[in-house]
Amino acid sequence: MRPIDICTRLGAERITTICEQLNSNQLKTTLRQANLNTKVPSRVVSQKARRKIWAGRVVASLENDNEEVADHLLYEWLLHHRRKMLIEYLDSIGVKHQGGETEETFTKTVPVEQLLTAARNLAAMHPADEVAAYVLYLDHHQESDVFSTAPDIVALLGPAAAPVTADADAKAGVSVE
Repeated sequence: MRPIDICTRLGAERITTICEQLNSNQLKTTLRQANLNTKVPSRVVSQKARRKIWAGRVVASLENDNEEVADHLLYEWLLHHRRKMLIEYLDSIGVKHQGGETEETFTKTVPVEQLLTAARNLAAMHPADEVAAYVLYLDHHQESDVFSTAPDIVALLGPAAAPVTADADAKAGVSVE
């Protein structure tokens, strides 16, 4: 499952929550990696207001199926805000890592049932949609289909949510200037 599909399944409300968890640098990095503008009007001086503008740009980009934004948003969020979960998963399947990061293409070397069992166990300890987002993101980056072909793992994302739209985020107080 592609990162944009993961973000779409998570839905506008969850994406807005994820954006709220990122700090200014992480939001700007997400935008920069997709070659999007990080400048804000000079009249906007508070970090809170700036973050809302950047978050709105992220959401608007997802609405336009911007794969790079989806990829970098999930990366920044998982690595900086769900690192403990990443570490627990990699430890549970015996993959060497440094703080939850690994270069190992383990979805091709660790038995499928072990990967799936570990993901299911992780979902019992962490929010299920976050676990699903993580393992499906792994699937994409490791060019495998271990998790995306497991209906119970995909279902952890929840039902197909409302599309990510700038309108939904405007209602949530996120400006898309």
